[in-house]
Amino acid sequence: MTTPVPTAVRGLAIAVACAVAATTVGCSAPASEPAPSSTPRASAPDGGQLLSDRGIRNGPAGFSIPADIVALRTIDQPNVVTLVVASADGRRLVTYLSEHRDALGLREVVSREGSMTFLVQGWEGAVTTSPELAGLTLRRKP
Repeated sequence: MTTPVPTAVRGLAIAVACAVAATTVGCSAPASEPAPSSTPRASAPDGGQLLSDRGIRNGPAGFSIPADIVALRTIDQPNVVTLVVASADGRRLVTYLSEHRDALGLREVVSREGSMTFLVQGWEGAVTTSPELAGLTLRRKP
């Protein structure tokens, strides 16, 4: 007898597999240097760290996550950014994004059972959690 795989686990596994395949196959455009900006440097809400301060070159400007979250795997491409984290960190990530949604400019937030989707500055975002792993994916909107 086989145990059915929960939908969240299947979704996370598919998202991670697609992101890993995209990086190994090289089907995205090469990373480009960000254009110089005359706008003031963004800062993260309390307890947060900007993606750029984590060495991530792509993603929405001023987007942050909890500073102490450890990424087990990071994909950083011009069209998609994915961080795979431990399950507990995924739940903390959902809480952080929910608490700071206005400061981060999150719109159309839908949150349910430890997962969420949102829009932010020309990007679609999602956090998916399972008992084993969690993932944050930011995908540039076409």
